Amino acid sequence: MYTETANPKRMRRYPVIITTTLFALFLWLSVTMNAQYTWTFTLPIKIAELPRNMALSSPPPHAVGLVARGSGWELVGMSLLSHPRAQIYLSEAQATTTRIILGRDPFVHVEIPSGVQILSIVPDTLFLNLEPMVQKRVPLVPQLSLKFRKGFGIAGTVTVDPDSVTLSGSRTVLQNITQWKTNRIELNDVHTSISVDVAPSDPTSGGTSLVSVSPHRAHIMVPVDLMAEKEWKDVPVEVVGVPPGREVLLYPPTLQVILRGGATRIGSISSDEVNAQVLYSTLLRDTVGLIEPTVRYPSDVQLVSIKPQQLQFVIRLKAPKGSSQPNR
Repeated sequence: MYTETANPKRMRRYPVIITTTLFALFLWLSVTMNAQYTWTFTLPIKIAELPRNMALSSPPPHAVGLVARGSGWELVGMSLLSHPRAQIYLSEAQATTTRIILGRDPFVHVEIPSGVQILSIVPDTLFLNLEPMVQKRVPLVPQLSLKFRKGFGIAGTVTVDPDSVTLSGSRTVLQNITQWKTNRIELNDVHTSISVDVAPSDPTSGGTSLVSVSPHRAHIMVPVDLMAEKEWKDVPVEVVGVPPGREVLLYPPTLQVILRGGATRIGSISSDEVNAQVLYSTLLRDTVGLIEPTVRYPSDVQLVSIKPQQLQFVIRLKAPKGSSQPNR
């Protein structure tokens, strides 16, 4: 049986072929990449400094277009490694509206390799509006994305410490801000209470912060417990504001109330903490003889249902003392 074996001379030629190919590729790449090229980049804009006690009233553009010329090596390195950007230093600006000419003004620093030539920047002129800096205190709102284990849930009031933050910026920017959010917290299979530090959300807009936020950290507490429901029967309904000489009859005079909350908390609620009322002034405006009572209960639990949802009522003169029949 004949078996063909590798030719030793042919095997010795492979390294030579590979080396020659790589050398030719290196020569071609060296010649090609040393040539001059024109390339278009996206040039991010960053405001590095502002005048003392001044703030931007509108964001600058996130980026502009940059057309540059240089060797292939320089342009590739600029694209992949150096990431060019324009930094603007306005600490000495005097006017409220400042005209910036990118690539020409001395307080604009465009970070590009020394061998690269800037051909154009589009747009090359920016107008930045400045206003006196003011401060504003707003509530800090936690952003929670929680997936609970079956049967568990938020068992009370979520607390944030501190519950508000101080914003610093221009009046134009701050006037429409009524709250500030935290960074989002995402947790799965939650079945115990949560205690976590979180930062306020990033105020950066277009690469430049129009607002500064203080403090930089907050603490969030989320009470978590096994959820339970509890029923209160014969909850009395009080009529508030009945004038002298009048009385109100309700039917029925009591309610059935079901509340839902953490098992520990729901079990600690006393009957005195669950009650209901209607306002006499509301009865006077009614035309059908039915009224919806308002149920009062602890704020850290949820109302599931009340029965009945509406009560019948009659307003009448209060019977004089010693009289068996009231005057209608």
